Amino acid sequence: PPEIHAYVYFGLRSLLNFYNKVKYITLNAAHRRNGTFIGLYSSDVEDYSVKGTHASNINGTRIIGGRAINIRRVPWQIALYNNGNFVCGGSLISLDWVLTAAHCIANGGSFTMRAGSSFLNRGGQYRTARIVVMHRLYNVNTFDSDIAMIRVNRHFRTSRLVKTISLAKNGRGLPAKVYVSGWGSQFYQGPVPNRIRGVTLNKYSRRECSQLYQSVGITITRNMVCAGGPGRDACHGDSGGPMVWRRIQYGIVSMGLQCTLPPSVYTNVRQMNGWIRSVVNRWGGRKPSFR
Repeated sequence: PPEIHAYVYFGLRSLLNFYNKVKYITLNAAHRRNGTFIGLYSSDVEDYSVKGTHASNINGTRIIGGRAINIRRVPWQIALYNNGNFVCGGSLISLDWVLTAAHCIANGGSFTMRAGSSFLNRGGQYRTARIVVMHRLYNVNTFDSDIAMIRVNRHFRTSRLVKTISLAKNGRGLPAKVYVSGWGSQFYQGPVPNRIRGVTLNKYSRRECSQLYQSVGITITRNMVCAGGPGRDACHGDSGGPMVWRRIQYGIVSMGLQCTLPPSVYTNVRQMNGWIRSVVNRWGGRKPSFR
């Protein structure tokens, strides 16, 4: 059967830096609160600049079946870096908080984020992580509860290129079509592009998705939704990014079958409303909106 893959991206240098130079988050029992693991950073953690790790890999690769877009189309999209190297996407749910996937931050690191730029290696607003929160029930084998939040060291500034995204309320139906954006690869283990791309996908029913993932031993839970389409999908580097429709976020890119066999699986934001609220209530900052 096909293999299950998280859509986090590690180039060779990124992988070496991650294991050799990373500053790990301490996720200890003292920091467990209401379904949450906490990693704390001081507000003066050093900012890391992008080191051009992927500069030689810019060859037109993309979200599968998508096209290059301007960040103005998805001004809530952020790029997440670990030790200065791009690993995942994310979304700006308030000027203080970024939403991403748990598997993007689960091994710890020195995290920074870029908002307001179509490009990975330049422009926009750059921030350092102050607090990193991962869902306590995240399961590395099943990808259940694959959600995390990052509070930045100083808030982002709203502009025509930087805006927050509203989150879907529990009870709101999943639209027939959704939009996914990011800097993901075009093929399994391929390089990431420098410019953001986007693609429109179709939703899959829980029944359809469950049948497809049974062969690899993955149970599609209420915390997951599925989307894809012929020749259209998310891939490595898209992890943590938003699945949206009409300026409302419904999902977080989580995992899939080698970027070639849709549908991919997304964390169900509607099921996580309570957890998201509890994180912000506990750790402060501007609150996200729910619609």
